[in-house]
Amino acid sequence: MVLSAILVALLATMGQWWFFGPVTKCLFYPLTTGTLVGLFMGDPMTGMLAGANIQLIYLGWISAGGTMPS
Repeated sequence: MVLSAILVALLATMGQWWFFGPVTKCLFYPLTTGTLVGLFMGDPMTGMLAGANIQLIYLGWISAGGTMPS
């Protein structure tokens, strides 16, 4: 359990460092992060499902292509 917490903390830290920005750009997306957190916690399918649900909200919130979401 402690190892899982350390791995999740490392994932969160790597996703926010400006130095790793070009390398870990995909860590900002909820689907990728949810899958990795689920893998670290021992249940990747549940992590992927949670990430997919958050990804739907995220896609409605961002302004893709310079247009504002309705």
